[in-house]
Amino acid sequence: MDVVGPNQHFLKELYDAFGDYLLEYDREAMDASFLQKP
Repeated sequence: MDVVGPNQHFLKELYDAFGDYLLEYDREAMDASFLQKP
């Protein structure tokens, strides 16, 4: 299932809570959107 919405904060919370369930083909794009860069 894909989750889309305008609230970046809420989407980040979902990513943090359920990131382990991401499929590998989605992981690179999601990491780029939600992982903090040093």
